[in-house]
Amino acid sequence: MERDLVRAERLAAIGEMTVTLHHELNNPLMGALAEIELLLARPAPDADLAAAMDVIRAALLRMRDIIKQAGDLQRADSTDYLSGLQMISLAAADAPRPVARGRAVLCAPDQELARTTALLLRHAGFNVERATAIPEAEEEAARLDTTLVVLAVPGNAADPLRGFRLPIERSYALVVLVSGDPAPARTTGADLVLTLPYDPSAFRDEVITALAGHGHARRSRG
Repeated sequence: MERDLVRAERLAAIGEMTVTLHHELNNPLMGALAEIELLLARPAPDADLAAAMDVIRAALLRMRDIIKQAGDLQRADSTDYLSGLQMISLAAADAPRPVARGRAVLCAPDQELARTTALLLRHAGFNVERATAIPEAEEEAARLDTTLVVLAVPGNAADPLRGFRLPIERSYALVVLVSGDPAPARTTGADLVLTLPYDPSAFRDEVITALAGHGHARRSRG
């Protein structure tokens, strides 16, 4: 999980640099390409100059493609450049884009649990929104683009969802992470109840299955 988090943070930093490259380089690059195209449209005074302009045009197009590849990176893998030096591999840009599964609201008081769970949800294709308290989680869950809500609860039989009000009709699947007895949480109508500590290797598939099951149930009722 720590290695995955480092990779995710590294990719985020590369993304920020790519935005800078697009902003600082793309406009002058497009300007240079436009000038070359205009020059190539005119009769060349000699063959050598025409050949040189073709080389310049090819180089500018290659630079444009490299900036685009950097923007499409889905991983931050390194590859050997020279002895003792490494560079980011743009081959990762050819990897398929992850499935976008919508917005996930995560409410977990424990910071380490929240950090790990948010990372796993992002890898599963969710856009994660952290909620610091139950009222905020309820408010965020009511948004139309929310497809998943994840709550971490202590396993209290009297209040299994820590005061979270679960609507009868809802557009999102509910996953409950329980640190104690999971039985009370299973009576709330949650789509998935996991006892902490959960298995990180199985978490993604369990959440996706719960999301699919909730969607099927909604369609059946409709």
